[in-house]
Amino acid sequence: MTSPVATILVPTHDHGPTLRASVASALRQTVSDIEVFIVGDGVPEEARDVVYELVNSDERVRFLDNPKGPGRGETHRHRALQTAHGRIVCYLSDDDLYLPRHVEIMSGLLEDADFAHALAASVNVDGTLHALTADLAIPAYRKELMSGRNRIPLSAGAHALAAYRSLPEGWTTTPEGMPPDLYLWQKLLARPDCKFRSGDELSALVFPSEDRSGWTMSLRYLELQQWLRKIADPGALKRVDEKFLKKRASDAAVWEARWLDATVQNPSGPLHSAMLQVFFPNADGHNERDSFRQPVRLGAWQTISVTIPCPGPEASIRIDPADEPCLIQVAEIKVLGPDGKALWQLTVENSGDLGIDGTATLISRGAVLEILSHGPDPRLLLPPIECGTSREPLRLEFRVKLEAHIDQASGMISRFLRARAAKRSGGDRVD
Repeated sequence: MTSPVATILVPTHDHGPTLRASVASALRQTVSDIEVFIVGDGVPEEARDVVYELVNSDERVRFLDNPKGPGRGETHRHRALQTAHGRIVCYLSDDDLYLPRHVEIMSGLLEDADFAHALAASVNVDGTLHALTADLAIPAYRKELMSGRNRIPLSAGAHALAAYRSLPEGWTTTPEGMPPDLYLWQKLLARPDCKFRSGDELSALVFPSEDRSGWTMSLRYLELQQWLRKIADPGALKRVDEKFLKKRASDAAVWEARWLDATVQNPSGPLHSAMLQVFFPNADGHNERDSFRQPVRLGAWQTISVTIPCPGPEASIRIDPADEPCLIQVAEIKVLGPDGKALWQLTVENSGDLGIDGTATLISRGAVLEILSHGPDPRLLLPPIECGTSREPLRLEFRVKLEAHIDQASGMISRFLRARAAKRSGGDRVD
């Protein structure tokens, strides 16, 4: 028998129901010559029925039953690869999905490379997509990955089996605080002779568990099933793919140029904090006297809650999220009345009502606003709030996340370069 094109490793502990969808996406590839290893790490009894159902339904699926190991069961993954036969090894989280051409794309990338990764999208809980952009051809990405920040989720990574077996050390229990997939990616890229490639076609969907805390496994499976049906429809898949790629390319040249200009002029290195300011509107507009200031950490979501006077009928609450050039994400904006009910809150539909000015360029609207600040004074203006007859104070609540170092901007550079290359080549994937 000839060796399969790919071995797909699906590590799992207790996500039994979601395996039905994730493994289904692996089995519906345009490349059918694959083997799928479900690598158990202390799989509980209630999940075993799902696993055996998958094994019995397709001879390409194997279950490697292991007791709960240390960490995330990394040593089980290593033992699994000792019996793998695929030319390449792809990974799939038990709650993520492959698009139909994922293995085909990864196989092509690994024709002349040792390590490769797909262009993946993180699926937000509202159904929108967020690009997990990386391009290992750009040194800033490699530096970022080797320093401990991972942009390549498990379901996007792949490597040649021969490259793995040449490593002095493969999957091992990961040091505390480090993602297991990042630990392996670092080992592969640390080899001086490692050849790497980055994909530029969407082929994996990631559904972060931290965004779905409190969800039942049944609800998570239902979400995956809905997306599985969508990506099985060529027409719907084409629309999802094209919309995603067009969004990545839109306005890239403008805001990347501004970011680079700002960081070149201020090359002192990464910031560790920034000052956020909320201006209370009054008859004189906005001034420093009537404002709230709070330092915010970089690299983590932070919740801001502040009491504000009831604004006039034509006045706007103003949020200045930062005082240095940085990338800004703002979400879950709410203005609450004295009774705690929302007078206004950010949704996908009304995000166009927000104003952006000052040293800020809007990257994308939606449930999460993405803003590039290329100076010290980005401004986000809320629409006028109707207080009614009550003049009691209101409550403004929102979440904000800032990134400030040039390494975190390399995704912009990557998107711009790919969009420009597509235009030059006359491709139809990006307008």
